[in-house]
Amino acid sequence: MSLLYLSNHRGPPPLTAKKPSRISRSLHKFLRSIFRPKHNHNITMSIEAAFYVYDTSSALATIPEVPETWLEFDGLSPEMTTLITRTGSDQFLSTSSFGISFATLDKGTICSSWNYCGQRLATGSMDGTITIFDTSDPASSVFSSTFKFKVNNGSVKKTVWVPPEYGDAIACICSDGSLSIWEEIAEDSEPVKWKQCTSFGGPLEQVLDGQFGNSITSLKLTMAYSNGHVKVYEILDSMELTNWQLQAEFQNVTDSLTKFGKVSCSLASISWNPQRSENHPASFVLGFNSDTPQLNSPKVWEFDQDHQRWLPVAELAEVSDNGDCVHTLAWAPNIGRPYELIAVAKSNGISIWKMASNPDLNGRLSVWQMEWDMSGMTLATSGTDGRVRLWQSNLNGVWHEQAIIEPAT
Repeated sequence: MSLLYLSNHRGPPPLTAKKPSRISRSLHKFLRSIFRPKHNHNITMSIEAAFYVYDTSSALATIPEVPETWLEFDGLSPEMTTLITRTGSDQFLSTSSFGISFATLDKGTICSSWNYCGQRLATGSMDGTITIFDTSDPASSVFSSTFKFKVNNGSVKKTVWVPPEYGDAIACICSDGSLSIWEEIAEDSEPVKWKQCTSFGGPLEQVLDGQFGNSITSLKLTMAYSNGHVKVYEILDSMELTNWQLQAEFQNVTDSLTKFGKVSCSLASISWNPQRSENHPASFVLGFNSDTPQLNSPKVWEFDQDHQRWLPVAELAEVSDNGDCVHTLAWAPNIGRPYELIAVAKSNGISIWKMASNPDLNGRLSVWQMEWDMSGMTLATSGTDGRVRLWQSNLNGVWHEQAIIEPAT
């Protein structure tokens, strides 16, 4: 089996709050585009371990103790096949709840999101209105409504801020299946206003979720649709949020030859790897809540720079999952860890998946070469331990290690 890894790196430093400026957003984006570093891709990833958190009615939620076991996956290409273990227990203690009021939201508000540095709040309401909250003092925790504008005749289901280097802008997903991008414009002596840049989807092709990608080379927008398709758009001009180009369209399956026709999806969740580095390509995880189990299981997609295409490099699922519907996903920021963490929420609980950056440091085997026999029934692998391993499938389609060939002394 070919194990693929993510490099370890630190995330970008948090942005410091700045006082309001009358300089136009176009100049801001122009300066950002000049100093944006170049990107070089040549890395892949794999999953190493997982543990589960189960919902309980008591004040103490415990991850159950289980022995460390190896789970093997079938039905995937050798590049996709990975070994997963469950880790030991951990505990989550509840604390006394308390709250501090920092903003008064309008009645009917159903979604909200903070910008990158946590200094601006965007909320969406049932009447299709977006409200922007700001604070006059960066050191203060009191926010007030500064802008309010109508974006749709239906309700706003989700708001997402555009990465800060592209100006102050948000994407709104509405109940009619559309996704629209709105940008704050401040030019010359005119008052600041929010203007629509572009829109995607609609009643015939409904957008369920959309997220902006933290790619070094350019801004990317990934959208999941109700028909089970995924589209990745790339901005053509870093200073203009109006022009986008379709980079790829595919379904959330590991086999590129597998296509599903009529698919009904009610929910979808996308989470990009929040880290940006020249040492590994852009990647995101995607899962669906649909009537097609093959689409539901979360899969990690990675951009192959050499061939300019998106590839599924890992599937966050156990054999017993049976294509359970995914409610939401979250890729954890990484500040110095030698592995990545992805949280997956389903109806039966939350699973935390650990993807090792360097399995050799954790006692895992790194495979360098593989070869099938003439019948296609036995797979031979060789790795960093200098041994050759033979793998065969049983009657249930589960692959097992059948033999180990030691090097001659």
